[in-house]
Amino acid sequence: TEIYTLSLHDALRSGRRMKQIKLTVIAQNKKNALIHLGENNFRILVSAPAKNGQANRAVIKLLKKHFRVKNSQINMIAGEKSRHKIVNIYD
Repeated sequence: TEIYTLSLHDALRSGRRMKQIKLTVIAQNKKNALIHLGENNFRILVSAPAKNGQANRAVIKLLKKHFRVKNSQINMIAGEKSRHKIVNIYD
């Protein structure tokens, strides 16, 4: 699973709608879960370790399932090496 990037300018130019969400990721948990905390805030629990991008791939997989989108519609814009992330999801 790759993390694709699409600039906001490109998204607006193409007419795609975007939703920006803030995530707090807890890696090496016993289960995988997405917990809605507020309007655009989520806590994500993943069983994958935070090594070599494994937790990020697990996060993307959960987001894909929850929002029913493809990899190319998810753009991690901040926090790739942090537990606090900002992600854009495009329609």
